[in-house]
Amino acid sequence: TQAGSRRCSLATCSEAAAGTGAQTLQPLCQRHLDRDSDRVREIHARVEARLQPLRLVRDLLRMDSQALEAKLQVTEDLLNAAIESLMKHKEAVTNRLTATTDAARQKLSDFAVLQEFDSSMAAAESANNLRGIFEQCSRMELECSDLENAVSGGDEQGRLKLGDVCGALRDLQLSIDRQFEDVMKLFESVSPLREEKQSICEFHSEIQELDGAPAWVSCCSNTKGFSADASGSKVVKAESAVDGAQMLPSRVCS
Repeated sequence: TQAGSRRCSLATCSEAAAGTGAQTLQPLCQRHLDRDSDRVREIHARVEARLQPLRLVRDLLRMDSQALEAKLQVTEDLLNAAIESLMKHKEAVTNRLTATTDAARQKLSDFAVLQEFDSSMAAAESANNLRGIFEQCSRMELECSDLENAVSGGDEQGRLKLGDVCGALRDLQLSIDRQFEDVMKLFESVSPLREEKQSICEFHSEIQELDGAPAWVSCCSNTKGFSADASGSKVVKAESAVDGAQMLPSRVCS
């Protein structure tokens, strides 16, 4: 048994074993050990070839995850700042409106003497008390001067003027709702596994005296009879412009 273990485990080979095969864990001679090693290397290369694009996806996903985590933090900060700003504006608006309401109530309270006058006059008229009527009217003439001064700060009816605050706030609410709808639509355009790679920087080029934004530049001594193809990615021979593309200028360069 010990003698057999020192031989190559393959039935067709009687060479002495030089080591243990990585695949079968059986003793192999040097020739078969080299073949076993080559097969393992081939398997490794095949797996590595399949893993390469997966590693790229993993790296992109890691970058996406880090970017999303940073974006989440910024989003929370921006929303908290927006809420804080909204609460400050709410306090300012409600304080101003409360002050205006209190002023209107105060003006209304100044006119309480009118109710008292009407009640007293009704009683005097019912009793046919001319003296009482005279006294009430004399007193009311003095009160009228004070009331006329009280309404001088408003419009011709003495009312306090205020714009359409509620309408402006409704417009603000609609604007906020539309903005958030636009934000939520951004999530609908999310593509899995980074189908479209977003670049931080974009390269822009410009050639003087050449209209448009060229993506490719080539050299030709005679541009007559050439046009961009339908995709706009290359120049082809054509008798007329292809799908709306412009023909190249008929120019011969020396």
